[in-house]
Amino acid sequence: MPGNISKMETCVTPGWNRPEFFKIWTELVCKCQEIDNVLFIFCLDYGYDRKYDEIIEEFPYDCAVIRMPLSRYKLGKQSHNVLNGMFAGVNHSDGLVFYVEEDIFPGKDFFRWHRAVHDQQKDIFCSIGTRNVNTPFKTNGDRNAYYLSDKPDYQSWGSCFKREKIIELIKPHFNESYLKDPDNYCLRTFPNSFLKGRWTEQDGLIRRILELNKGLVAFPHLPRGYHSGFYGYNRQPGILGQEYEKRLELVREIVFDKDKMRQWCMNDQFYQDSIPVDLDTDFEEQRYVHC
Repeated sequence: MPGNISKMETCVTPGWNRPEFFKIWTELVCKCQEIDNVLFIFCLDYGYDRKYDEIIEEFPYDCAVIRMPLSRYKLGKQSHNVLNGMFAGVNHSDGLVFYVEEDIFPGKDFFRWHRAVHDQQKDIFCSIGTRNVNTPFKTNGDRNAYYLSDKPDYQSWGSCFKREKIIELIKPHFNESYLKDPDNYCLRTFPNSFLKGRWTEQDGLIRRILELNKGLVAFPHLPRGYHSGFYGYNRQPGILGQEYEKRLELVREIVFDKDKMRQWCMNDQFYQDSIPVDLDTDFEEQRYVHC
């Protein structure tokens, strides 16, 4: 990590074996409004596709790269990469820490939307710029409105935290016990969680922390981005065997088209998690509207 870069905000993005999504993600980020004061931190897990290095070389904004060594944590390998990057984001931010995975495609006003919500809601757990896929709140589609969920609705799909929240609530759980055995750690530390022994990677850990602390999460009535990852280790895994250029062409052809996304998603639940939205809208003032 560079020692002489001081930024007001950081954006953490992990990567491993889908540089085609990362390529399009960087193109969309470059269209976002007001990101000159953001330091982008790319966390590349051990064994990553070297195509990431080429894409990062072309990225025009301030960035830093973390290349993770071979992990001694078999079960907590992915969580180690993500949480390590999140705390690097804390260390280089004076305010907000964005966590945006490479298959979370942001709209033009994505960063501005998060800032506006955190300016108004000083003590929320976090804000999430995509559609809430955990609790079906009835939203009104108003692009000027956001709502607050009091459910444990964290999802690692375009989130943003004040750095103090990460330090206070998440950092105590980034420890050897969790990384060595996430399942038992979550069962032991959060015995009353409705999640029981399910979903114990980093997003499940954070969801349990949110549940325990009864925090609030802000969501837009009209999403400012969406999850585009129609394939991966649990979604159409065979596509990963194709060459990078073919995968890139395939992603460009499919992920911006609702009908094609529905055709390629393995089932309706996956499609409901990955419905494309308009990414080319300008920022407008936000207000809290209860659901």
